[in-house]
Amino acid sequence: MKAGWWLAAGCLPLLGACVTAGEDYKAPQLAVPASYAGTVPAAASADRELDGWWLAFGDPLLNQLVDLGLKGNPGLDLAAARIVEARAGRRQAVAGLGPSVDVGADFTGRQSKVSGGKDDGKSEFTGSFQPGFDARWELDIFGGQRRAVEAAEAEEQQAVEDHRFAQVTLIAEIIRNYVDLRGAQRRLNLSERSLDLQRSTLDLVSRRAQAGLVSQLDLVRAQAAVSTLEAQLPPIEADIEDARNALAVLVGVPPGSLPVEIKFTGIIPVMEDAPAVGLPADLLRRRPDLRAAEHNLAAATARIGIAEASIYPGFSIPGSLGYAVSGLLTDDIVRTLTASIGAAISAPLYDGGLRKAEVDAARARATQALASYRSALLDALQEVEAALTRYQSAQRRKQSLTAAVAADQKAVDQSQALYRQGLATFLDVLDAQRTLTTAQQQLAQADTDVSDQLVALYKALGGGPGEAAAVTNS
Repeated sequence: MKAGWWLAAGCLPLLGACVTAGEDYKAPQLAVPASYAGTVPAAASADRELDGWWLAFGDPLLNQLVDLGLKGNPGLDLAAARIVEARAGRRQAVAGLGPSVDVGADFTGRQSKVSGGKDDGKSEFTGSFQPGFDARWELDIFGGQRRAVEAAEAEEQQAVEDHRFAQVTLIAEIIRNYVDLRGAQRRLNLSERSLDLQRSTLDLVSRRAQAGLVSQLDLVRAQAAVSTLEAQLPPIEADIEDARNALAVLVGVPPGSLPVEIKFTGIIPVMEDAPAVGLPADLLRRRPDLRAAEHNLAAATARIGIAEASIYPGFSIPGSLGYAVSGLLTDDIVRTLTASIGAAISAPLYDGGLRKAEVDAARARATQALASYRSALLDALQEVEAALTRYQSAQRRKQSLTAAVAADQKAVDQSQALYRQGLATFLDVLDAQRTLTTAQQQLAQADTDVSDQLVALYKALGGGPGEAAAVTNS
């Protein structure tokens, strides 16, 4: 009989190696277009890696801000802590495959007093000490624990990809706010130059009004034009401060304490030699959120096996080893060594359909995870297409506004010359200047939009700092 138990115990791990509840995960085949519908920008076709795509701006200050953000943003710290937590969960699942051993010790003492006879009143102390080990091994016959390890490993990889996606999002936000700040600085400079020009015009009109060469109406109109331009400055200055404060928070410092000074350069960052966009199928490899969605599906698939394994019987091998010493501090010390080992089996008899419901719920969660994965892919494709469309629109608008600014500048020059000769009204001059100012502001915004849409494109493509920037310490 004993030999039969040992033979059975020895065969159980072999049986477990052949039986695994649930289904092995297989990556789903998702339908992906062969190419993008939108036109790929000429600037986004260089033969270079997507990692570090923002280096194509050639802006050292921007690179410094990105580095500061990757080191100091608290959102990345949160995502990194979740990786550490997931790795601890994976180690816990792996530990469940092996036996557990607990050690304990027990000490008892007793004081006694003898009454009667020649030893009357004599005190006697006796004690015992018993250390021991308790062990238990839950045999993974039907693979529930192995599926738990698979789920934990997938969750760990999901946490890593979530961290990478947080980096992708952070980098895009830093660059977008930096581009917007540079664009607002350009618009502020243009407004100040227009204001200086309008003040000069007001000066001219004032002198001509004093000489009786123009009406007071022209003077009032010139004064109104100056006031109108002065009113444009505060909102632009607020835009600059908003972008500066947003950058401070993104790099992990309080608003108003940005560690770098962003002086006016008049230059809006432009990419001339950016990485190639690639094909839609590349998104499955590039975008961290899509990889995270797939790992979530893999974990959900493994949990089906965990639920199914709970339906089958459970086997365990308990054991203990103890050593007892009694009669301490007496002449009659007794030492005892005890050891035991056994086998236990438990099987569900009736649970009102609880375990079956858990399996159904696990399968439903896996179906939800697949739907989320497909939805995330469609969203990613739409995000890329939107960026391509908006980039092309911004480019066409920029080209039209560039031509408009050139024409409006000629109109201003001609109207001013005709006004000095008395061949044009001051209203003509004001109208030409106002049109030029508006076109210049729109062109500055168009330049900003072009770069913003490239940022949106590379964020949609999953561009980030690369694999080396992921958290690797466990």
